[in-house]
Amino acid sequence: MTDHDGNQAPGASGRIPEDAPGGPELEPQPTDWDDAAMDRFWLGVYSRLERGLAWTLVSASAAVLLGYWAYVFATEFMADASVPAIVRFGTAGLLLGILLLLLGAIRERIRARSTDPFRRVRR
Repeated sequence: MTDHDGNQAPGASGRIPEDAPGGPELEPQPTDWDDAAMDRFWLGVYSRLERGLAWTLVSASAAVLLGYWAYVFATEFMADASVPAIVRFGTAGLLLGILLLLLGAIRERIRARSTDPFRRVRR
């Protein structure tokens, strides 16, 4: 392929030029990695694994505690006749509203994350 001056176009040979953005120089080959680079790589992997495990434990523990508190709330507080009915229903409505807002925010965050156009952009 040639342009109007007769020069060959940059991609006419089917090769990606070495200086093209995102070219070979951005992806280090494993043979080029020294010990320090491998250490940084594994530290990154371990920190992501640790962070993922920590969030999983926190989420599971919070779910168990919230479930227990919901059970206690439903069996003891809501069944207590000494607490006025308006307070019981008001408290239940407040907690249900907070729960719905939290679930809505989480759902929006998940949806936004899956359609984020800058997801793969590195800092």
